[in-house]
Amino acid sequence: VGTFTISVSAVTAPPNDLCSGAPALTVGVPVTASPSGAVPDYTACGSLNYYGDVVYTFTPTTTGAYVFTGSSSSVGLWLRPACSETAACVTTSGSGGSFQATLTAGTTYYVFARHYSNSTFTLTVNPVVTPGNDTCSAPLDLSLATTVNGTLLGANNDYSTALPTQCGNALTAGGDVVYRFTPATTGNFRLQVSASSWYPTVWLGTACGVTSSCVVGQRNYGGTDVNFHGTAGVPVYVHVDAESTSVGPFTIS
Repeated sequence: VGTFTISVSAVTAPPNDLCSGAPALTVGVPVTASPSGAVPDYTACGSLNYYGDVVYTFTPTTTGAYVFTGSSSSVGLWLRPACSETAACVTTSGSGGSFQATLTAGTTYYVFARHYSNSTFTLTVNPVVTPGNDTCSAPLDLSLATTVNGTLLGANNDYSTALPTQCGNALTAGGDVVYRFTPATTGNFRLQVSASSWYPTVWLGTACGVTSSCVVGQRNYGGTDVNFHGTAGVPVYVHVDAESTSVGPFTIS
């Protein structure tokens, strides 16, 4: 043990420190969130919350998938259909800075936001659309040494069976998209996936959408690099998956 200093000072709470002062979010319009002076009033979907939180409401006009995005990976977000600790969480981002959720038109949801250093950030909600390569019916072809932009925003959870041991038993409970690479020559290749502030699960299989066919796979924060064998003319199916609804854009090559 040792000596320390301690003091108490007055701070000004933001107007939306509590649900009673929650302003409404509008699609496509970013708002500035200032948690400085806020108190950790609400638990983060069953887990302890040590950081000041601020509250917003959102009432979608149409039923569908929406993405809530904080401007920093240090932002934690969670969503409830009522301002109550007993109301089941619709979804949570943990510390990923964003999440997507399927919401019902006319229902008012409460959006809780915190920053791990109580810094100011922006918060935006937008509708999302399903990527074209959401399923094996239309995998996107990859070309050698060409980087492609991708996203899991709006993707459905089409392939969720647990991956085998050789692929790390990685979680695949979130959305997924599919790519295809057909080597022109037999040899070894490196797949590179880069993601910002979330954990993509990347797995390669000999059959599209079949987790038991996985030959190599990893789940890493910020993306992953994996080497694999390729046979000339034989396609390899690359799946970019997620463990939860905390997803975002990525690049792949």
